[in-house]
Amino acid sequence: LKTNVYIFKEDDFMKLYIFSVSTWGKVRLAMEEMEVEEKNKIYTTKHRRINKSEIGVVSGYRKDTCILLENDPKKASEILIIQKQKELEAMKTSMDRKQSEIDLLNSYIAN
Repeated sequence: LKTNVYIFKEDDFMKLYIFSVSTWGKVRLAMEEMEVEEKNKIYTTKHRRINKSEIGVVSGYRKDTCILLENDPKKASEILIIQKQKELEAMKTSMDRKQSEIDLLNSYIAN
């Protein structure tokens, strides 16, 4: 059985700020501060690895998370708004398509 042992010196740590849109109850922007160790291409904690390519972009399964190197809710909000606007536009396109399908089907009923 192989186990990983993590030994960190206090000066090896840096902080990442994870912003996410929380829809549990009231919609809000949640922020989690996380101490990580910087590696070549990733940041690590005892239980998580974050690719450096995830910094400053929208990530997460639901595309509702933004990880930054600084505690900047304004910047995180701007990044997340762009993603939410894209999602909204896709929904509008889908709704327009569905409305066209309904209109077509209604034309057969009217005749």
